[in-house]
Amino acid sequence: MNKKYWLRGGLWTGIILSLWNLIYMVFFPRCFGGGCTYKDVLNTPIFPYVLALSAGIFVCGFAAGSVLGWLYGKIKNRNHAERF
Repeated sequence: MNKKYWLRGGLWTGIILSLWNLIYMVFFPRCFGGGCTYKDVLNTPIFPYVLALSAGIFVCGFAAGSVLGWLYGKIKNRNHAERF
């Protein structure tokens, strides 16, 4: 059975990295002068750029996770074939 480790690795890595980035940028904003909350970030015109950055990070994370998952699947299949 083909487990498709590359797909699972890519999805999980991409989702985790993009969510981490989105949460970090919304709840821990870097506003100059202080007094900035997450509500200010959600109501500003920069929020679409935050979403675009998270989407870009998802794509890069998916690519990196896919390569790692593909390597994991190759190593696991090779070890499984050596037992028989």
